[in-house]
Formats: sequence, structure tokens, C-alpha cells
Amino acid sequence: MLNPGAYIPGGGTVTLAQKNSKWLQENLTDMDMKLKSMIKLIEEDADSFAKRAEMYYKKRPELMKLVEEFYRAYRALAERYDHATGALRQAHRTMAEAFPNQIPFAVIDDFPSSSTAAECEPHTPEMSPPAQAFSEIDDLQKDSLRQSAYFHAKKKDGTYSEENDALTSKRRVKQLNEMFASGESTSHPKFAEGKIRKGLNFQGGKGQVTEDKINNVSRYMKKNEVGNKEDVFVKTRSLQDEVSKPSTENQNLTQVKSELDIVDQAESEIHRLQESLSRLETEKEAAQLQYHKSMENISYLEMEISHAQADNRKLKSEMLITLARLEMKKQALEMEVIDLAQQTNKKQQEVEKQDEMKKLKCSVQDEQVQYTQAAAVLQSLEKLHSQSLEKLSITALELQSGVEKLQDMELRNRSLEEVIQQVKEANNYLHKELMLKEEELKKVNVSIQDERLLLVQAEEAIQSMRN
Repeated sequence: MLNPGAYIPGGGTVTLAQKNSKWLQENLTDMDMKLKSMIKLIEEDADSFAKRAEMYYKKRPELMKLVEEFYRAYRALAERYDHATGALRQAHRTMAEAFPNQIPFAVIDDFPSSSTAAECEPHTPEMSPPAQAFSEIDDLQKDSLRQSAYFHAKKKDGTYSEENDALTSKRRVKQLNEMFASGESTSHPKFAEGKIRKGLNFQGGKGQVTEDKINNVSRYMKKNEVGNKEDVFVKTRSLQDEVSKPSTENQNLTQVKSELDIVDQAESEIHRLQESLSRLETEKEAAQLQYHKSMENISYLEMEISHAQADNRKLKSEMLITLARLEMKKQALEMEVIDLAQQTNKKQQEVEKQDEMKKLKCSVQDEQVQYTQAAAVLQSLEKLHSQSLEKLSITALELQSGVEKLQDMELRNRSLEEVIQQVKEANNYLHKELMLKEEELKKVNVSIQDERLLLVQAEEAIQSMRN
């Protein structure tokens, strides 16, 4: 990966700004997505405390992962910014080492600022007026070259060419030469000052520093109108010699232009990174606030969970105690149910026995009634028989009547036999009914046993449910 602000030899540049801008956009988009995901996770709510606790335990690892990824993306962006700043400073140092006359070390951090360079230059009060004048001329020369390099770096629209800049520099030096070669500086110092101002026409805030230097030169020329012309000619010849090397200067300026293009791209990238970093700082602060809020919510949820766990433990202990009591009550109720079942069986047996006894008593009473009737009939027959015997012994004449009476008696005996037969049949019927009742009693006993089996099965089911 190419570093932002890296120097490319030969004056060519690759699409660093596009690549860095694409990387920055992707990184910022990723950070924005992670931040939205964190906010979405934090803002989720539930209906009950149990659901909130479950969401907390489920979403906490994902939230911590998003926070770590957000921090890593922020760290990568900060490292990229630091790396770009270091590469930019290294490029400034490289240009300053390659062109010490055009880009001094004093203006590396604030290029191209002639005011900063002027502030960094030493001013010795003990310097003599001629030396101060020549120093001012040297400063003018350096400012001219520095301004030319700045123009070359800033001419991105293609309206000016390097040859025009070289011709402009030659023209300025020629104007200075003509000004000092003629006697105009001696007779017309104001005109010479105007020439200097016209030859060094700077732009912006840098012209103020150059005007101060021009004023110093003009003041010196007013004081020393005649002397030191040879030194001035020497300086102008040196300027002409420097300007007479346009190809070297053009090459240097071309390289400076390419480097300054790279520097401009790096500076624009740095500005974008700074804006992104400031925005990320605000987003980081907001995320930190949100994170603190989420941590407070988490701590609050943890406290609620601990309280809920304590309440749950308390409820569990109470439930265990209640279950033990219910189990004891259940056992007591089961014993009572067993006792009630036994009592019910006994009562049912007693009721059945009483019913049977009642039925038997009724049947016995009926038999007794029939027996008493038969006994009464027998007694009456015996009485009749005795009467008949008495009558037989008393009256023989009444034999025929006696025979007839005997026949009547036979008829009565037959009727009595029929009655006895009926009594026997009634006894047989009662015996059959008694057998039927015994069978019904057996069936009732079988049904009672079935009910007991059902009760045992119900008790086993209750026991299995309790286990």
C-alpha cells in the first residue's frame, strides 16, 4: 500500500489521493456501520425484565466485538494520519536538502511562507550599512527565487509556463542591473526604488516583507548615493550568472513543482484526514457517551439480575418449603382417603348386609305367615277329624254322611296338599331368589374389588406424578 504524501522520483505521481480517499471512505463507512450497529444493539428494548436480561447476555459479546472493531478502525485511521504527516515532513526535508536556496529549513512546516522565513532570519544590529544593504539584496534574491518556486507549485491551471517564469526572473535581474549600472540610483533614488518595486512585484502577504527590504535598500541608497557601486555590480553579475542557468533552474523548478504537487495532494489529504479525524473524534465522544450509558445500563441490568436471582433463590426456598408442606398434606390426605375408602367399603358391606337381612327377614316373615296359616289349617283339620271320629262313634247312621264328610275331608286334604305344594313352591322360589341375591352379592364384591384396583391405580398415578 502506498503511503499518503510519499515522494515519487522523476516528477510523476500516482493516484494517491484517489486511493487514500477510497480507503478513507471505506474506513469511515465501516466505522459508521459499526456505530449504527452498536446504537441499534443498545437501543433494543424488551417487554419484561427476563427478556432484557436474556438480550443483555446474548448481545453483550456482539457489542464488545463492535466496540473493539470500531476502536481498531479508529486506531488505523489515526496511524494513517500520523504516517501521512511524517511522510509529508520527510518530503519537505528532502526538498529542503535538494534545494536549500529555494526551500529553507525554516519554512518546512509552513511552506511557502516568506514571512516565516523572514522571521527566522537573524538580524544583527552591529552589521554595517553596506553589508546590510547587500544582505537585503541577497534576501531579495532569495525571496525572488522562493516566490518563483511558489508560483511554479501553484500554477496548476496551465496559464503560465516555466519558460515565462525564467524570462520573468531574467527581466527582474536585468532591471536591477540597469538600475544600478546607470546613474539613476545616484541622481534619482525614488526612480530606482520604483524600478526595484516594479522588478519585484510580489503577491499577497509576501509583498509586505519585500517592500520592507526595498525600503531598506532605498534608504541605504539615499545615504550612500555614490559609494559601493562596484559591490552592487558584483551582486548583479552574480544574479545574472544565476539567471543565466535557466535549464538547471527549470529542471529544479520542475522537480520542485512535482514535489509541491505531491505536497499539495498530501496537504489536501491531511486536511481531509483532519476533518475526518475531528468528525471521528466527535463520533468517538458520542460513542463513548453511548458506551458509558450502555455500561451504566449493563451495570443496572446486572444489579437487577442479581436482585432477581436473589428473589429467585428466595422464591425457590419458599417453593421448596411449600412443596414439603403440600407433600405432607398430600400424604395426610392420602391416608384420609384410604381410611375413608375403608370406612366406605365397610359401610357399603354393612348396608348390603342390612339389605340382605331385611330381605331375609321379610321372606322369613312371609314363610312364618304361610306356616302359621298352614298350622291353623292343620289345627282346623285336626279338630274336624276329631269331630268326625266322635261323630263316627256316636252315629253309625250317619255313615253315609260321614263318608260324604270323609270325601269332603279328602277334598280338603287335597286342597291342603295343594296349599302345601304351593308353600313348597314358594319356598323353592324364595330359595332361588336367595341364590340370585348371593350371585348379586358376588357381583357387588367383584365390582368393589375392581374399584379397589382403580383406587390403587389412581394412587400409583399420583405417586408417579409426585416423583
